[in-house]
Amino acid sequence: MASKILLPFNSLTVPLQNTNLIEASAGTGKTYSIAILVLRLIVERNIELKEVLMVTFTKAAVAELETRIRRFVRDGYNHIIGQPASDSNIQEVVEAAVNTFGKDEVLVRLKRARQQLDETSIFTIHGFCQISLSEFAFETGQLFDSDVIEDETAIIEKVVNEYWRKEITTIEVSLLQLLKDNGLSRTEIIDVVKKALSGKKFVCKDHFDYNKGLDKVRQSEERVKQNIQEFNYRFENNGEKENVKTNGNARKSFGNLLHDADGFRGVLISKQEKDYVGRLFGNLLESALFCESTQLELEEAIKEIKYYHYNNAIINTEGEIKRIKKELTQFSFDDLITNMHSAINSETSEQLITNLQNKYKAAFIDEFQDTDKYQYEIFNTIFNDSIVFYIGDPKQSIYRFRGADIETYLKAADQVKAAYTMKHNFRSTPNLIKALNCFFTNLNDPFFDTRIKYEEVENGLNLKELTFEGSSCSPLILHSEGSKSKIAQQTSYKVLELLTQDYKIKDRSVKPSDVGILVRSKSEGNAIKEALTGLNIPAITIDDTTIWNTKEAEMIKYVLTAIVDPNKPNINRAMLNCLTSKTKEELINPNNNTDLENFRELNNTLGENGVYTSLKQFMEMYNVSEYVFNSNPDNGERIISNLLQVSEVLHKKEVQSELSSSELLIWFGKSIADNSNDKSDDYTLRLESDEDAVQIVTIHKSKGLAYNIVIAPHLDLHAEPKYSPLEYKNPDSDKYCFSYYKTNEEKNWCGLQTEQENRRLIYVALTRAVYQCIIFQNTSSKGGNGSIKKFIEAASANEFIALGNSLSEPTDKYSRKKDDIRKVPEVFDCKINNNWQISSFSNLSDKHAFITGGEKNIMDEYSQFVFEDMPRGSILGNFLHQIFEYADFQVTNHKEVIVKADRLYPIIKNKNKKDYEYLINHTLNAKLGNDLNFKLSDIGNKSKLNELEFYFSTQDFNMQELTKLVPDFKSDKYSTIDGLMHGFIDLVFRHNGKYYILDWKSNYLGSSLSDYTSDKLDQAISANNYHLQYLIYTVALKRYLEQQISDFNYDEHFGGVIYMFLRGCRAGQDTGVFFDKPELNLIEKMDAVFGKLPVRHDLA
Repeated sequence: MASKILLPFNSLTVPLQNTNLIEASAGTGKTYSIAILVLRLIVERNIELKEVLMVTFTKAAVAELETRIRRFVRDGYNHIIGQPASDSNIQEVVEAAVNTFGKDEVLVRLKRARQQLDETSIFTIHGFCQISLSEFAFETGQLFDSDVIEDETAIIEKVVNEYWRKEITTIEVSLLQLLKDNGLSRTEIIDVVKKALSGKKFVCKDHFDYNKGLDKVRQSEERVKQNIQEFNYRFENNGEKENVKTNGNARKSFGNLLHDADGFRGVLISKQEKDYVGRLFGNLLESALFCESTQLELEEAIKEIKYYHYNNAIINTEGEIKRIKKELTQFSFDDLITNMHSAINSETSEQLITNLQNKYKAAFIDEFQDTDKYQYEIFNTIFNDSIVFYIGDPKQSIYRFRGADIETYLKAADQVKAAYTMKHNFRSTPNLIKALNCFFTNLNDPFFDTRIKYEEVENGLNLKELTFEGSSCSPLILHSEGSKSKIAQQTSYKVLELLTQDYKIKDRSVKPSDVGILVRSKSEGNAIKEALTGLNIPAITIDDTTIWNTKEAEMIKYVLTAIVDPNKPNINRAMLNCLTSKTKEELINPNNNTDLENFRELNNTLGENGVYTSLKQFMEMYNVSEYVFNSNPDNGERIISNLLQVSEVLHKKEVQSELSSSELLIWFGKSIADNSNDKSDDYTLRLESDEDAVQIVTIHKSKGLAYNIVIAPHLDLHAEPKYSPLEYKNPDSDKYCFSYYKTNEEKNWCGLQTEQENRRLIYVALTRAVYQCIIFQNTSSKGGNGSIKKFIEAASANEFIALGNSLSEPTDKYSRKKDDIRKVPEVFDCKINNNWQISSFSNLSDKHAFITGGEKNIMDEYSQFVFEDMPRGSILGNFLHQIFEYADFQVTNHKEVIVKADRLYPIIKNKNKKDYEYLINHTLNAKLGNDLNFKLSDIGNKSKLNELEFYFSTQDFNMQELTKLVPDFKSDKYSTIDGLMHGFIDLVFRHNGKYYILDWKSNYLGSSLSDYTSDKLDQAISANNYHLQYLIYTVALKRYLEQQISDFNYDEHFGGVIYMFLRGCRAGQDTGVFFDKPELNLIEKMDAVFGKLPVRHDLA
């Protein structure tokens, strides 16, 4: 690291002041330590939980940190009220605070923190920027109600296409064709513009005369033609080609080319160093070299024109792309950071910075080694005088391709007031820790950067070692093999040995899921998976492959085409794509009309219920799952997972972009054609199974994970620049650069930075292991000089590091129990907006209170789940809303809707799936109050409208008039509003001719059913201003029904409002159920307050 002295870190004693950096080596428990520090801030510094900003790298890390914070706050509270805490450090923190501030004061602080568990400020960097820009829109100069788009490709393509039309297609045809033949394309320009928009600097010549450049291309092309003509003339007339017959080498190289001038010329150039070539074909060789020289001149001239257009495209499209996004009120993820950076560095930034400092009294910036200059300057500008902890590890900085800047980390390390190092590893066994200490310290300057040191770590957990036949195994094993294919083979043999011989982890045999195989590329992973499959070893791959790369995407495209336009040719193509058992003979049978009728039915479903339902109906109609598993027993899970993921991606696009079926089909086809354009999480291929299988994962994907046994078969990483353009950090620039010139200086910079990152990749790979790590070195001429070679040469065999031997081909394959396979696709992260926009209940009601009830120690398992174990917060709320939106109230099995909702909002743990089923059935069978003699399970799908969206005018709305009607409501946020009221009603349903409003609430009111009785619900409704919410809903529905029912009568047609507080709902009881039917007189007065212009409703 940098020159600053690293102090030993202790989460219980580190001063909670100033700016700090914590270097957290792999496995040292940084998430745990952050949670302890947050607890200390609460009890020692009296900082509210919601005032602690926590920023980390991924959504998964956000969820992990939030879970840990919740548990620590709860445990701290439990300890102070006399219940046991699960962790001695939590007890020590709380007791130390009690000794200093007194029990009553600490109890108040922890109780407040417990009440704020749904208000934690834990974000990704983009999430923090988004919420700050939105909340302080006036101070940041941002537009209100802006949307964040994960993929701006469509906008970029539109603008680049216009550039192409104006600037490229106007080039003379012959010259344009020459440029296109040499790589100038719209796709390449789009990629260049994307790199520039992400903050990378394009390297080009400062003063390039374009017209002179075109003249040079024309002149060079003419010289090439002349020289080729001259060569061809000599070839046919000077007689030298006859010399082929006089020399054996010449006959072998040129014997078949006596009538092929171009081929002869090419071989002459490739073999020009051979003595016989100059002796036999001197004049022809001279002419051929002239051709080559002018051809190279032409290629260089063409490159300059290409690079000019790349740079010109960046200049001419960036502004237009920004203009379109502004017009659409959309931001990309990169925009969020640049806009936030601009806002805190503007001339008017003082108020914004003050507001953020008032909102957040302390900050934790996790995974800081993956930051960049802009991100650091944002946090440093805001929190430089506050309590801030930057947590990271320079040894794990491996995201250079995303702009992660190790220089920024090292600069920050010098600027903070104090720097600490975490010395205890809580992941790996003692022997493996010692082995890795030896491995990295044996090599001088192991990270090829003297500023980054390997700090030896100590054992934090006394884990039992991996054993073989009762004796401890070497924790680090080094194998040397001859080629990539041999390594893939040996890797599979090693896995088979681990699974079938007497290896033990904690006295049990090794399972496939204990093994993680870390690779660098998809092709490496596929080769290893193929080798494992050959030995009947279950394996799954985790990489950055997109769903568009799969044949299943093509299959669904044919099916959707036939659904959109159900005619015989489309249907036949759809049915002959390996998803059904249909044969060609069946399809061409003139008497077969069944398929046509089926697809017409699917077309109707598509129009009424959307793409997901229609594709699901197709799969059920033709028994796709059964057919796929029967016909592809080894790959069925992969195929089904891909089919489901494609269906869900289409569903998300259909809903978010409001596309018609034809528009969706066009977008779908284009996405498949341009599969490399988007790498967002939605499109990244998911795991096909959660079964007990070996995981094959890229090193980048493995970061943050751990595997009992790690096999690293391809660590022979190379630093030679192979790709175009080169990407590197210019030491004299704050930005990453990308260049097509590949000068020696650029190659040196790129080579150095690549080698440094390769060393860090090796560290990340090896430190994923808990019990054992196995390395394979490629000793072939192609692979033998990789980064790992230097470590292996420096390593010496000892009690912790062993040299492995090649394994013989096994005689038997792996046999496993044929368990039922659960098909649970991974996360589908889709956000469907259920918040109010423009003016809404949320805008009017400044703050929702949090009502808590008493504690109860003894409860049944389901109550334990809903009151204590079930999460809180917006993700849980969205998840439950999604369940009830999908659910058929009249069925009893809801497993499918739970899985589907979990793909949208990942929240379920396998052990809790049954509890969510109980929650649904309790809710649907709860008593709805004494005045209502039916249950939700009586309501059919045709009687429901989910997420009813409405807009209505609030022309000259006056807040004082509203407060007269709703005396308990207080808000100083607005005095008047002139615009639109907009919202979503969770559910409108009809029963016995009456229409009801229903809202799902996941609020935690207490841990006993007594906290969900009518009087407690009244308190919650009042505290959260929900009465205002349902009055607004009632006005909206009344206006809607007045448009739909000619003789609408409020008392006859409106049933009332139901709020289901889901944690308190029980079958046959009315706990958790709030019901009210506002008086018509009040609703009419509310109607008048909001203005009497018509309402517009849309189904969300």
